[in-house]
Amino acid sequence: MKQVYTNHTKRLLAEMPREQAMSLAVGGSFDVIGQTEVEILRYYGLQPHQHLIDVGCGSGRLAKPLSAHHHGKYSGFDIVSELVDYAREIVRRPDWRFEIIDKISIPETDRCADMVCFFSVFTHLLHEQSYWYLEESIRVLKPGGKIIFSFLEFREPDHWPIFMGTLEHTKGPANAPINVFISREEIEVWAKRLRLKIEAFHDAMDNVWRVGPLGQSLCVLSTTEKSTSSVLASRINIDLACIEQFCGKNKKIYIYGAGKYAAMCMNILREEISQFMGYIVSDGRKAENRSIADPVFELSEITPRDDEGIIVALNRANEQEVLPELKKRGFKNFISFLG
Repeated sequence: MKQVYTNHTKRLLAEMPREQAMSLAVGGSFDVIGQTEVEILRYYGLQPHQHLIDVGCGSGRLAKPLSAHHHGKYSGFDIVSELVDYAREIVRRPDWRFEIIDKISIPETDRCADMVCFFSVFTHLLHEQSYWYLEESIRVLKPGGKIIFSFLEFREPDHWPIFMGTLEHTKGPANAPINVFISREEIEVWAKRLRLKIEAFHDAMDNVWRVGPLGQSLCVLSTTEKSTSSVLASRINIDLACIEQFCGKNKKIYIYGAGKYAAMCMNILREEISQFMGYIVSDGRKAENRSIADPVFELSEITPRDDEGIIVALNRANEQEVLPELKKRGFKNFISFLG
């Protein structure tokens, strides 16, 4: 993919003046669309002091108009070096970060950003790659942060010529950039799986931001503590579907543990647990956990009951000690959070 877009950019640079090539390489209408993108981000709450991550920053179509008033951090990433170099050159913000990437990733630290945007990015990626980028966005965003991305869809009449143009390129010998369509139903499934909140969908010709339509459909998502925790859980291969099924069968739930895995478990499953009974710790450890707001019980205080389930949320070493102890004391209705 990187080579296709690099070759496409170099061909444009060979055929026309640099400024024109840098505009066409990101779809044209450089000034108009750039200002529209800025106003979309402002409309959805981007403040001048906040940290914005712009994946697919291209030649600076968004960064250029944004730079006039945005004083916060900006991180722009793209796969084509010629575009990144041009963006850095025209924006002239040494405090902003422009960087070339070679794979699906957002090279920023966890929970550092307020907003991540993808303008004309998911339109050129496989669905699996777009979903991967959503996972990465959740990782780098603070809880409550927003993800804004544009997309192509078949329900938009103006998007059909794009599909037909891609079809012609596909039939021809040239290795041209692809255009990928996503349905709103697919996005809804992704959001549900990632525990993201859908804030809005916009049609391609919507103009609630009052500077002009984007020309592509738009989706706005927001993160929660639960979505952040669920992505962290996926990174350590936790089977959330199995845990959720366990919660559905057991109306009363204890969580064994009081550390980071227990906190992650509670953040993810809070809405799935009908009645949370409290945390369980090993005998003699209760005094160490008095700062926890929810009830804390030592194991000896709990009696095995058929209508109560225990989720063991401990690291592997402690889990290997606790699981046999639960069996020894007659507990049968428990499950490992780590699987």
